[in-house]
Amino acid sequence: MYHQGTVQGSAVRAASLLALAGAGLFGLAVTAGATGTTGAIPVGYSCSLAAYGQGLAPLNIPAALSAESTGPTVTVTLVTQPVQVPAAAASALPQLSYLDLNGTAQANGMSGTAVNLSGQSGYLGAAAGGMTQLPAMTATGTATQASTGPAAVEVPPTLTLTPVGSVGSASAAPSAQQAPLTCTTSSATTVQVTAAARTATSTPGQAYTCTVTVGTSTTTVSRVPMSLTTTGPATVGRQDMVTLSAPASTLGSAFPVSASPMSVSGVAGLGGTYPGSVPMTGLADPGNGMFRLTGPWMPAKAGMARIFAPRTFAARLREQTAVTVAVACTAATTTTTTTQVMVQAAASTAGTATASAPATAAGAPNTGGGGSLHPGSDLPLAAAGAAAVLAGLAITLYTLRRRRGLSS
Repeated sequence: MYHQGTVQGSAVRAASLLALAGAGLFGLAVTAGATGTTGAIPVGYSCSLAAYGQGLAPLNIPAALSAESTGPTVTVTLVTQPVQVPAAAASALPQLSYLDLNGTAQANGMSGTAVNLSGQSGYLGAAAGGMTQLPAMTATGTATQASTGPAAVEVPPTLTLTPVGSVGSASAAPSAQQAPLTCTTSSATTVQVTAAARTATSTPGQAYTCTVTVGTSTTTVSRVPMSLTTTGPATVGRQDMVTLSAPASTLGSAFPVSASPMSVSGVAGLGGTYPGSVPMTGLADPGNGMFRLTGPWMPAKAGMARIFAPRTFAARLREQTAVTVAVACTAATTTTTTTQVMVQAAASTAGTATASAPATAAGAPNTGGGGSLHPGSDLPLAAAGAAAVLAGLAITLYTLRRRRGLSS
């Protein structure tokens, strides 16, 4: 027979065990969730087409966000994957020459509280109703790390995808922007800033002859020295970044460093283990004193790869007064400068999760076809479950001991 005091004591002890186990495991869950994720992490966006017609299903766009530091400079990169446009949505879209991509990532441990991301697609030349696929796009932004301590950025909760039309050829000036597509995600993932694993810089650099056009005034600048660099893990299946850069001052006094990036076109060549090319799709804000073009590169084969500086490239920027700035550069030499990268084979990933962006897949509205990560969101549930198991074991052991004590 059990006495009331015995039962009450058992209940109190069980409740205490449950509280202690839950508190301890929940603390571990919160700590793990706050740590953040390193490397390129996938995130899915759902883009509303309401501005172009009622009843149009949103477009689900997979993307990947990464943040790497080279010295005190942190480069945040968001890369979207190509997405097929359903016929109903394609018929509603206007004539397209470019797509602008913009977003803001909240930052911790940096000189500012946010990093503005911007980018533009290559020339599309799609007639009204003829856009059957959204291209891959890259939006980048830079910031300065405040100290040697940890730094992180959050996934932009909203992206703005703005169609831009133009009249005539690819070299024509853009016309007024069209109604933007607002893309949202429910992901609250935090990405830790990691140091670039390697930097390979060409020496002494590639010289270019550039024409700088501000409005209707054009000047020519000779022997603009630009450095070709690659940063990243240099591993098969993991993204590297190819960069062509020079101090903005080398473009002459006519170049306005306050201009905002609009678009860039250029192609870096690939040789060595396999041929190919790297489209230069990113143009950094020159406000930090550097004129910088970037292009993401995903090595597909191990071995020595050779990257050639672009033979030509063109960039468009816009001043606050809406004056367009055009920079067109041609290499001063027939053969452009190269840099070599030794690509390593990918490590075995058996039994481990990967952080590569998923392929396009159908998803529910407002979730994004590529899905999203929520580190720490399921950990409290796991803590609660583990606490319940521990509490059950404690109660069972205590009951057995009581029975042995009573039977003796």
